[in-house]
Amino acid sequence: HIWKVVYEGSYADEKDMMVAFIDFIKEFDPDVFSAYNGNMFDLPFLEAVCKRLKIERGTQLGRPCLSKAGGIYEGYMRLGEVMSGSASKGSYDERKVTIPGRQVVDILSVCQEELKSLKNHNLETTSQFVLGRSKLDVPIEQIAILFNGTEEDRRELGEYNMEDSILPREMMREKKWDDTIIQMARVTGINIKDVYG
Repeated sequence: HIWKVVYEGSYADEKDMMVAFIDFIKEFDPDVFSAYNGNMFDLPFLEAVCKRLKIERGTQLGRPCLSKAGGIYEGYMRLGEVMSGSASKGSYDERKVTIPGRQVVDILSVCQEELKSLKNHNLETTSQFVLGRSKLDVPIEQIAILFNGTEEDRRELGEYNMEDSILPREMMREKKWDDTIIQMARVTGINIKDVYG
């Protein structure tokens, strides 16, 4: 469970923490990766941090795959090119992300399609609309201060980050969008990741 990584983990440095996260992904072995604006922020950020920290297997998040030559290899995450968002989705940029053996669903894209009446699709607005609940707020200029602060400061930052992960999943459950995605994929024969992408 990811809470174990957050609350029970004690890491010597950022690299140890990132390796623990990657190990968690491998152990948990999810079928679907989902995040709110994950294709434009979270997954590119993960890739950049792994490069900066020289974690070679950092983007090796896929399942074992069969190569064209017949060998087995671990699948690496691939970030697609950034494209301008469609008129129906406003001015948001978007990209495809591929993780072999897994589906990648950006919940922001789901909200843009399902909640077209909203003028703003940030997580605060969408969670307030769908769940009637505001998210914890940490101003961007406070993030580094909390990260470099006391243990309690880092716990506050961790809770802020965890809530940013939990709220999108709660919205998906509340609106039954997971069911919609699966049914649309079955009927049309397309991948889950392409239903709203």
